[in-house]
Amino acid sequence: MSAQRLATIVPLPAPDGDYRVLVDVLVEISRGVDLTSTFRAAAQGVSRLTTFDWMAIAWRGPRSEHTTLHASLSGRPDWLATSQELDADAGPLALWFLPELPRMVGPARPALAAQDPAWPVPGDINALLTVPLPRTGGGSRARDDRAQRRGALLLGRSGRAFEPGLVTLLEPVATQLGVLLEKAEWVERFRSTNAELRERINDSIADRPVERRRRAPTTKSRDFVAQDPRALEALELVERAAATELSVLLDGESGTGKELMARTLHALSSRRDKAFVAVNVAALTQELAGSELFGHRAGSFTGARGERKGLVEEADGGTLFLDEVGDMPPALQPVLLRFLEEGVLRRVGENQPRAVDARIVCATNRDLLADLVAGRFREDLYHRLAQVTVRLPPLRERPEDLALLTKRFLTEGSSGRYTELPEAWWPALRQYHWPGNVRELRNAMRSIGALSRGDTPETRFLPPPLRDALEGSTPRASDPYPGWTLAEVERETIRKALIATDGHRGKAAVRLGLAARSLYAKMRRYGLD
Repeated sequence: MSAQRLATIVPLPAPDGDYRVLVDVLVEISRGVDLTSTFRAAAQGVSRLTTFDWMAIAWRGPRSEHTTLHASLSGRPDWLATSQELDADAGPLALWFLPELPRMVGPARPALAAQDPAWPVPGDINALLTVPLPRTGGGSRARDDRAQRRGALLLGRSGRAFEPGLVTLLEPVATQLGVLLEKAEWVERFRSTNAELRERINDSIADRPVERRRRAPTTKSRDFVAQDPRALEALELVERAAATELSVLLDGESGTGKELMARTLHALSSRRDKAFVAVNVAALTQELAGSELFGHRAGSFTGARGERKGLVEEADGGTLFLDEVGDMPPALQPVLLRFLEEGVLRRVGENQPRAVDARIVCATNRDLLADLVAGRFREDLYHRLAQVTVRLPPLRERPEDLALLTKRFLTEGSSGRYTELPEAWWPALRQYHWPGNVRELRNAMRSIGALSRGDTPETRFLPPPLRDALEGSTPRASDPYPGWTLAEVERETIRKALIATDGHRGKAAVRLGLAARSLYAKMRRYGLD
């Protein structure tokens, strides 16, 4: 027999206990969010099924012309060390890295390295197992069928051979890896395209005259205050999207003004005269989310005493704003997708379809692309919601807007009594990280504007983190009593009050806010009789 036929194996059943572990292994592998973490999760998961000293994943994506080998170091199978292209269309490389069937060899070192100088397996690995990744359905008919193969999961040992029954366990692992790698490839391509488009927009903005780049917001969008180029870029994209019926996803940290931007979009759209309905998806309970969004008929569940129109119906003709859409319960995601695709809904407990025309605007502070890869958010729903994606920059990336927003919020909070902050405050304010973004700035300025009573705003009414940052950078007055005890300070204060009142004890007591009897006692104690 040839060495090639000896290496091809037929999967054998694995022990029952291993099948129970396999479920946990597949869950563990799904936790990867990119190539590196997926590789690590796969290595850690497979290590629960068998021992090995080296791991590699050969991958040819559906749109790729090349095979890439992602491999670990020998002895470190959980660490992605190299990624290299392989010419794996023929010869030993094709048999092992683009295989049609599982193959194994060992424990003797295979002679494959001598046959192909590009053989990438470490020299101390003398037992090898390869399991093909699932085949794609595409590929050109004019090409060899190897173009449809995705690659393989490879394990290596420096000792004994692998057990044939292991292949039965590794085949679902390879299938899961194929799905995750395709998603990771799609996410990387999406991010690359998005970055390229953003760079083009930035270049376009940079080429405009300074007056255009620093223009004031339009009259219709005056509630969203901006003059920084990054914020103006987001505002301009929203203004353009408002003229369409495309679904919009607002992406940004908490407090960046996503709901305000959604209201701006609604006000600029042809739906401005209809309802704007805002829903915090994170506040919807798993049990009542369907009823809250789509309504219910009487008696459809415990507590449903009468018919109720859902929030989606309330937004008919207008705009439905889904805040924190990344927290939507998994069971509700296909229902929302069906409404988006068909434009009809069914209340909980009834079969009658109802046509509803509501534009969807969503917001999230989560990495939805990572949630896609992890399986927490439906890919088809994401594409339907994110027809236009607008990133709202955090306040720390909008330095030109800090003074503008501060003045607006301070003036509002003080009813016009204060319009400017002390100049000494600004170095600390510009260096502050603003974790709560515009919301944190608004609350801080309205607080000091409403509570301060002097000629200038008082730092003591600021939230502790901001107050600490401000006071830590403000030069302090020199200590008038360096090293004095409290008794010494009190004696000196009484002495100065007596001097200021020409020794009149009654006037000194009034000046110090003390009862006359208390002042006399303190004078005797400190020898000031």
